[in-house]
Amino acid sequence: MGEPSDEVDDEPPVLWAAGAVARRLGIAPASLRSWHRRYGLGPPADHPGGHRRDSESDVAGLETMSRLVSQGVAAPAAAAIARERRNEPARTRGEDPAEPIPAAAARGLLQAALRLDTDALCEALTSAFARHGVEAAWNDLCVPALTSLGRRVTSSGDGIDAVLLLSWVIGTSLHGAAPASAATSQPSRVLLACSDGELHVLGLEALHAVLTAQRIPVRMLGASVPTPAVVSAAQRIRPAAVVVWSQVPKTARPAVIRALGDLAVTRIAAGPGWEDARLPGGVERVRTLRQAADAVVRAAAPAGATADNRPD
Repeated sequence: MGEPSDEVDDEPPVLWAAGAVARRLGIAPASLRSWHRRYGLGPPADHPGGHRRDSESDVAGLETMSRLVSQGVAAPAAAAIARERRNEPARTRGEDPAEPIPAAAARGLLQAALRLDTDALCEALTSAFARHGVEAAWNDLCVPALTSLGRRVTSSGDGIDAVLLLSWVIGTSLHGAAPASAATSQPSRVLLACSDGELHVLGLEALHAVLTAQRIPVRMLGASVPTPAVVSAAQRIRPAAVVVWSQVPKTARPAVIRALGDLAVTRIAAGPGWEDARLPGGVERVRTLRQAADAVVRAAAPAGATADNRPD
């Protein structure tokens, strides 16, 4: 790695040698050269002196591709995601939705799922999250496609393969949409967990991506979290809010909400499963992604903050 200049006012960028990048990513140098050559991830030309040098931005793109490949995403699709993240960082975080999502995009996503076309799904969702933000892409693309595919599943299980593949790609794309720079050592302000038995985690993944984009420190426990584990985690990290997600009525278990009542936290029952559940007083019941995000932002705001200075 290059050494920064001693001149504070004109500090040159840190540059990485190929061997150092390969060691950082845990891949062979030959694989790194292939990614540079085949997918355009890296500097456009060799560094003066004949040796390729990657900037921090180049390395970040390569790290994104490496992470996605390790999760099973095909290399061309992973490279496309990495380039999209590098070229459109602000819109990836959903800060500036550019235009409404065309209806044809939803149809295209559905058809790609029916073809079991992983690469097309990855590219479509990465582009949608980058151009329109997580909330719009979730509401206008992901939910309609999942709903339509769900209606096609037969009693014998035909069609479930498309649902499972699309669900996996949505989850992977949501992980990519959450900016790495949102990671922080600050005390977590929010704890996210699905209720015990609830395996539909994508709604909570979407909420996680929205909150990390707003730089709200979050801990995600994931699917089907036993009540004692939720309470134990809340006692350990002392968040401002705990969000418990339920997608369907049979997993809307008020016991976990009641168990959190002795802690000084805002309790948020999120998802359609809670709609008819009998909950204790003082619990916020939200159904949509926007309602959940707004409830969390209110609860997680530092003392003295107002709605006007919360994160956009």
